[in-house]
Amino acid sequence: RHTGRTGALPTVGCGWYRLPFFVPADAEGKQLELVFDGIMWESEIYINGTKLHENRFGYASFAVNITSCVQFGKQNLLAVKATVRPDCSRWYSGAGIFRNVRLITKSTDSLSYCGIRTWIRNVTPESATLTVNISTDGDPDTFEIELCSPEGSNILSGRGLIVARGGVYTAKVEAPVLWSVERPALYTLRVKTFRGGVRTDCDSVRIGFRDCRFDADRGFFLN
Repeated sequence: RHTGRTGALPTVGCGWYRLPFFVPADAEGKQLELVFDGIMWESEIYINGTKLHENRFGYASFAVNITSCVQFGKQNLLAVKATVRPDCSRWYSGAGIFRNVRLITKSTDSLSYCGIRTWIRNVTPESATLTVNISTDGDPDTFEIELCSPEGSNILSGRGLIVARGGVYTAKVEAPVLWSVERPALYTLRVKTFRGGVRTDCDSVRIGFRDCRFDADRGFFLN
């Protein structure tokens, strides 16, 4: 019997991962970021023996900037410590790195990790209001947005200033195709950052337009 253990998880304890990886010399001057999509449950990230990050939640992704600790033009060592304690989550029975890990090389003047956020309001079949909030690393000074329909055509574009590593752009979208269970229509929002007129980064997210409402007497309404 597993007295005191939440859900009697079959896997507890501590494990280590170690991976040698080469960083080319021409990556110097850029920003290197490791993105972990999921490590169960508590994790510690080391590069060449230096501890850079701790994470205490197994279900969410996170990013670690490793630029300061890598050796360019040389072999480097990534080490990850993963710990599952007896009283950890009962919803996942495994342990360790259970999702993808990616090494991203990008400009020092770039979008932050998860740096595109949207707010959609006033949704009707005729129009909707879209607000795009971005956060950046380094010092890009302007950004552009492009919104593509579910069919792939460009229906909206605009430009804004980046101040204190952030920017906001609001626009009206005419006749949006509403997301529904029967037709899960998704738009592609692309964001580009610039410094001195030179593009420094580009990323995109998928978004949908829909109107949700709860009524105490009649229940849930979609569109």
